[in-house]
Amino acid sequence: MIDAHGGASSLARVIARSEGAVRKWLRAESEPNVTDLRAICEATSTSIAWLVGGSGERSGVTAGAGAPRDGTPAECALLETILERVDAELAKAHLVLASTQRSALIVTLYQLFREKQSIDPDALTRLVRLAQA
Repeated sequence: MIDAHGGASSLARVIARSEGAVRKWLRAESEPNVTDLRAICEATSTSIAWLVGGSGERSGVTAGAGAPRDGTPAECALLETILERVDAELAKAHLVLASTQRSALIVTLYQLFREKQSIDPDALTRLVRLAQA
């Protein structure tokens, strides 16, 4: 995906990160935070589910797709469960997020889990911890 976008240097410029940061991600020396993941998805038109877990469609969702599509009970239940689990993970890790970080995290997790309508607890925990980074 990075090569298709013109390389690490090009992607770094587009998402307003250093080339060194992108190269560290590629070498698995560090991981992008939630804001970086969203920027990568937007810049590359890649879905968060594909980028994070290699599942689902590679192509990204359109703007505004983070909100429930039609407010069905299943979608509302998924969102409520995500909110509860994020709060529990933050409390367990003694982390505090700014409201903008928390909102971005919730939207990202919703986009990641809505296709299957189920939550991967390990992925949720990992992304909650990355949100603080």
